[in-house]
Amino acid sequence: MKTLISILVMFSLLNKISAQKSTGVTGKIITENQEGLLKIKAVAINDNDLYHDLNYILVSLKKGKSGSSTNKQSGKFSIKPKETKTLSEININLAKKDGLKLFLFIKDEETDQVVSKDSLEINPNLFTTELNYIPERNLELSGLTIDETKTRLGAM
Repeated sequence: MKTLISILVMFSLLNKISAQKSTGVTGKIITENQEGLLKIKAVAINDNDLYHDLNYILVSLKKGKSGSSTNKQSGKFSIKPKETKTLSEININLAKKDGLKLFLFIKDEETDQVVSKDSLEINPNLFTTELNYIPERNLELSGLTIDETKTRLGAM
């Protein structure tokens, strides 16, 4: 009986250890400035000797004088051993006073678990918002009409 319990414990520990192994795939956001445009590349790098089927999500949030914009790109890809693959490219017109946030997530296609993630922030102070508290007694509703009529159901 003790050997059966010890074998079960050993298998459960081996299962947890194997589930926590890293895939060796890393995601990176690479930027370069070209003629006033910010060229952004989402890249996946496979450092081990295994073939992987993965998904990616690239999200960009831009905030500036002209307003705010969001962009989300996603897709499936396969990466060979020791390969570097460009997943997506974005060109953004970014002024000096604009704020930008980029997020890259790489997920395993079968388990949907995050394998790698990367982020980049340019002028992140533009994304902070201050919330002002207004006490309830200082609020006044104007133009609100309440009709206090009573009706009987089914009566005409």
